[in-house]
Amino acid sequence: MKFFLGHLRGMTTFLLGENSPIPFIRRYVAKSYVASGYLEEKES
Repeated sequence: MKFFLGHLRGMTTFLLGENSPIPFIRRYVAKSYVASGYLEEKES
């Protein structure tokens, strides 16, 4: 069970992280950071 939860958390981090293979999520995360003022918008 611990292994499964760890794997699930790892996959969630991978899918939602900045290296996400899903462009939509990556764009959404980038926009969230921009809106929060963490980074400046490099591309629109």
